[in-house]
Amino acid sequence: MPSVEYGTPTMTAKMAKSSFVGCNSPRAANHQITLATVIAQALQHGARRAERLAVSVPSHCPLLQPVADRLEKAMSTLPLRPPAVPYISNRGGRSLYDADAIREDLATSVAHPVRWFDPLEVLRELGTNLFIEMAPGHVSTNLVAPRCAASRYE
Repeated sequence: MPSVEYGTPTMTAKMAKSSFVGCNSPRAANHQITLATVIAQALQHGARRAERLAVSVPSHCPLLQPVADRLEKAMSTLPLRPPAVPYISNRGGRSLYDADAIREDLATSVAHPVRWFDPLEVLRELGTNLFIEMAPGHVSTNLVAPRCAASRYE
């Protein structure tokens, strides 16, 4: 059976509609038919936690590539300037300074896994010590706190 490896665990062709969407934690957005298999493999390979996310949109996975393509096309006509503040790429975990590179990163990120840990490390290296969570809840704060103990969270 063919397989595609995304770090660990190995995903087989039977799990083709499953996508790992968060590199900050062992969570996955999965097609329900393969959910039990994905969860079992993730736990077997050392995941601390594996669960189905109750979301209506398959964000940050290849299922949204058509949306990413349309977004990239729509954004291609927008005039952008180089950023006045640091822009840290979610996909590459590095600072981007070129407006076209930022445009591409914003458009394509919708169909790629969230690599939250990588940009967080860049922010730490840049001396960031204040993190403000805008979304409801404390998901981001809970991800930052263990890595940035001396930082403030609001």
